[in-house]
Amino acid sequence: MITVNVPGKLFIVGEYAVTSPHQPAIIAPVERFLTARIDDYHDNIIFSEQHKHTLVHFTREKEQISATPNLYPLITTAIHITESYLTITPKPFRLDISSDLDAPDGTKYGLGSSGAVTVATIKAVGAFYGKTLDNLTVYKLAVLTHLSLNSVGSFGDIATIAFGKLIAYTMCDIDWLKHQQHTCSIQEIIHQKWKDLSIECLTLPKNLSFLIGWTGTPASTELLVKEMKKQKESALYQTFLMDNKDCTNQCIQAIKEQNISVIKACIQKNRNQLQQLSRYIETPTLKTLCDIAERYGSVAKTSGAGGGDCGICLVENVQQKENIISAWNQAAILHLGEIGGNYDTASQSKR
Repeated sequence: MITVNVPGKLFIVGEYAVTSPHQPAIIAPVERFLTARIDDYHDNIIFSEQHKHTLVHFTREKEQISATPNLYPLITTAIHITESYLTITPKPFRLDISSDLDAPDGTKYGLGSSGAVTVATIKAVGAFYGKTLDNLTVYKLAVLTHLSLNSVGSFGDIATIAFGKLIAYTMCDIDWLKHQQHTCSIQEIIHQKWKDLSIECLTLPKNLSFLIGWTGTPASTELLVKEMKKQKESALYQTFLMDNKDCTNQCIQAIKEQNISVIKACIQKNRNQLQQLSRYIETPTLKTLCDIAERYGSVAKTSGAGGGDCGICLVENVQQKENIISAWNQAAILHLGEIGGNYDTASQSKR
């Protein structure tokens, strides 16, 4: 049996803007994982904890994979695209998916479970056929999977999950990529350089980390999407894009220089930008999460779509971390984990 673990993700800065051309974001993997296990089997089977009492049988046809019942279109599409890229003779296997990216009752934390299950499936299928797929190839196959299902977004979640590292990310030109899908083979698409795509791995200062807090409420994405559609062509949104790009680039440079004071200033600035963009992004509970962090000398913001789900705060030492987690618990905010956290009082990072 082959086992593949992939992390979830959270945006540090740059959400919303990253879905527009040439707009950067910083995205981090989280220490919560989705696991895919794959092994030879006498039939083609998918099992997921999401539907604990159902085994999904699938069959391979010329241009697609058919499943009964078709509960996992992302998984079956990822299998089809990966096998098509590898140009192998398919073999039957059983694929099992388990995850701690969601709550025990199935409620989503907002940690990128859709991207994670796609990446994990691609990595598992590649390993099953004895093929080593590099991170960029996995990312590209996962993006093609999502585009085949008419998904929209920046696909930055896929990038940080595929690479498993903190990244600075700018999305590729989606119109260009869709054109390639109609004119090139999958091998040609994967092997060429994607227009405008940028993925750069970063390293946080070792005495710096981000705590993740969950509000207990999934994001109200429908309301947020409607609000953003109204904003897209406005002068306010164009100003937001310019300011957000400057802030994100400044934060990227500060991380490279290990300059904690500038990183903190960028987090605060990005929170203010999102507050000005829409009143729906920072809910009362997310405001409480941020206010508690600030009470203990931290900076904090929403992460991702906002309107629920998660917030993050920056911490520099164990005592600050413990104080914030304790106060979050009293406010019914669940501490989900930490990004970074190797505190060292002897660090040479700038302050």
